[in-house]
Amino acid sequence: MRKGLGAWLFVGMLALPGCGIEPDRLFERNAPQVDQAIEALDAGEAGPAAELLQAYLGTGKCEKGEIGVTDLARSRGNASFDLGLALFLLGEKFGARFGEEELSVRDGGPTDEQKQQMDLRGEQVTCALKILRAIGSS
Repeated sequence: MRKGLGAWLFVGMLALPGCGIEPDRLFERNAPQVDQAIEALDAGEAGPAAELLQAYLGTGKCEKGEIGVTDLARSRGNASFDLGLALFLLGEKFGARFGEEELSVRDGGPTDEQKQQMDLRGEQVTCALKILRAIGSS
Protein backbone atom coordinates (compact mmCIF):
# COMPACT_ATOMS: atom_id res chain seq x y z
CA MET A 1 0.00 0.00 0.00
CA ARG A 2 2.74 2.49 0.98
CA LYS A 3 4.81 1.65 -2.10
CA GLY A 4 1.80 2.24 -4.32
CA LEU A 5 1.03 5.58 -2.68
CA GLY A 6 4.66 6.67 -2.93
CA ALA A 7 4.76 5.75 -6.60
CA TRP A 8 1.62 7.77 -7.33
CA LEU A 9 3.00 10.77 -5.44
CA PHE A 10 6.21 10.53 -7.45
CA VAL A 11 4.30 10.34 -10.74
CA GLY A 12 2.16 13.28 -9.65
CA MET A 13 5.23 15.39 -8.86
CA LEU A 14 6.68 14.58 -12.29
CA ALA A 15 3.44 15.64 -13.97
CA LEU A 16 3.20 19.03 -12.20
CA PRO A 17 5.63 20.93 -14.45
CA GLY A 18 3.73 19.71 -17.50
CA CYS A 19 0.59 21.33 -16.08
CA GLY A 20 2.29 24.69 -15.62
CA ILE A 21 2.65 24.22 -11.87
CA GLU A 22 6.06 24.93 -10.39
CA PRO A 23 6.77 22.32 -7.67
CA ASP A 24 9.15 24.61 -5.77
CA ARG A 25 6.38 27.21 -5.43
CA LEU A 26 3.66 24.68 -4.61
CA PHE A 27 3.39 25.64 -0.94
CA GLU A 28 4.26 29.32 -1.30
CA ARG A 29 1.48 31.71 -0.34
CA ASN A 30 1.23 35.46 0.01
CA ALA A 31 -0.52 37.24 2.81
CA PRO A 32 -3.85 38.76 1.71
CA GLN A 33 -2.38 42.28 2.01
CA VAL A 34 0.46 41.31 -0.33
CA ASP A 35 -1.96 39.82 -2.86
CA GLN A 36 -4.03 43.03 -2.73
CA ALA A 37 -0.88 45.11 -3.21
CA ILE A 38 0.17 43.01 -6.21
CA GLU A 39 -3.28 43.47 -7.73
CA ALA A 40 -2.99 47.23 -7.17
CA LEU A 41 0.46 47.28 -8.82
CA ASP A 42 -0.88 45.30 -11.78
CA ALA A 43 -3.67 47.89 -12.10
CA GLY A 44 -1.13 50.75 -12.07
CA GLU A 45 -2.09 51.87 -8.55
CA ALA A 46 1.30 52.27 -6.88
CA GLY A 47 0.01 54.49 -4.04
CA PRO A 48 -2.48 52.01 -2.56
CA ALA A 49 0.02 49.18 -3.09
CA ALA A 50 2.71 51.07 -1.16
CA GLU A 51 0.27 51.83 1.68
CA LEU A 52 -0.73 48.17 2.01
CA LEU A 53 2.87 46.97 1.99
CA GLN A 54 4.09 49.67 4.39
CA ALA A 55 1.40 48.60 6.87
CA TYR A 56 2.15 44.90 6.34
CA LEU A 57 5.90 45.35 6.84
CA GLY A 58 5.60 47.98 9.59
CA THR A 59 7.91 50.40 7.79
CA GLY A 60 5.75 53.46 8.12
CA LYS A 61 5.29 55.92 5.29
CA CYS A 62 8.13 57.20 3.14
CA GLU A 63 8.66 60.81 4.18
CA LYS A 64 11.49 63.04 2.99
CA GLY A 65 13.52 60.05 1.88
CA GLU A 66 13.17 58.23 5.21
CA ILE A 67 11.45 54.91 5.81
CA GLY A 68 11.74 52.37 8.60
CA VAL A 69 13.55 49.16 7.75
CA THR A 70 12.05 46.68 10.18
CA ASP A 71 12.98 43.09 10.95
CA LEU A 72 9.73 42.14 9.20
CA ALA A 73 10.89 43.93 6.07
CA ARG A 74 14.19 42.04 6.20
CA SER A 75 12.53 38.66 6.74
CA ARG A 76 9.80 39.14 4.14
CA GLY A 77 11.97 39.77 1.13
CA ASN A 78 9.32 39.27 -1.54
CA ALA A 79 6.92 41.77 0.04
CA SER A 80 9.80 44.19 0.60
CA PHE A 81 10.79 43.90 -3.05
CA ASP A 82 7.19 44.68 -4.01
CA LEU A 83 7.31 47.74 -1.72
CA GLY A 84 10.52 48.89 -3.39
CA LEU A 85 8.84 48.52 -6.77
CA ALA A 86 5.77 50.46 -5.60
CA LEU A 87 7.94 53.29 -4.25
CA PHE A 88 9.92 53.41 -7.48
CA LEU A 89 6.68 53.64 -9.47
CA LEU A 90 5.44 56.39 -7.16
CA GLY A 91 8.66 58.29 -7.80
CA GLU A 92 8.12 58.03 -11.53
CA LYS A 93 4.84 59.91 -11.16
CA PHE A 94 6.83 63.05 -10.36
CA GLY A 95 8.18 64.62 -13.52
CA ALA A 96 9.15 62.86 -16.72
CA ARG A 97 9.53 59.11 -17.05
CA PHE A 98 12.83 57.72 -15.82
CA GLY A 99 15.40 58.08 -18.56
CA GLU A 100 13.55 60.98 -20.19
CA GLU A 101 14.38 63.62 -17.58
CA GLU A 102 16.92 65.40 -19.78
CA LEU A 103 14.36 65.79 -22.54
CA SER A 104 12.05 67.76 -20.24
CA VAL A 105 14.74 70.22 -19.08
CA ARG A 106 15.46 73.09 -21.45
CA ASP A 107 18.81 74.81 -22.02
CA GLY A 108 18.15 77.25 -19.19
CA GLY A 109 18.15 74.43 -16.64
CA PRO A 110 15.23 73.03 -14.69
CA THR A 111 12.43 75.32 -13.60
CA ASP A 112 11.48 75.64 -9.94
CA GLU A 113 8.56 73.28 -10.54
CA GLN A 114 10.85 70.72 -12.17
CA LYS A 115 13.28 70.97 -9.26
CA GLN A 116 10.43 70.33 -6.82
CA GLN A 117 9.28 67.34 -8.88
CA MET A 118 12.85 65.96 -8.93
CA ASP A 119 13.08 66.32 -5.14
CA LEU A 120 9.79 64.45 -4.63
CA ARG A 121 10.95 61.76 -7.04
CA GLY A 122 14.28 61.47 -5.25
CA GLU A 123 12.57 60.96 -1.88
CA GLN A 124 10.57 57.97 -3.15
CA VAL A 125 13.58 56.44 -4.89
CA THR A 126 15.73 56.90 -1.76
CA CYS A 127 13.13 55.02 0.31
CA ALA A 128 12.94 52.25 -2.30
CA LEU A 129 16.72 51.88 -2.26
CA LYS A 130 16.80 51.67 1.55
CA ILE A 131 14.30 48.81 1.52
CA LEU A 132 16.00 46.99 -1.34
CA ARG A 133 19.47 47.34 0.13
CA ALA A 134 18.20 45.90 3.42
CA ILE A 135 16.89 42.75 1.77
CA GLY A 136 19.86 42.56 -0.57
CA SER A 137 22.30 42.40 2.31
CA SER A 138 20.40 39.71 4.22
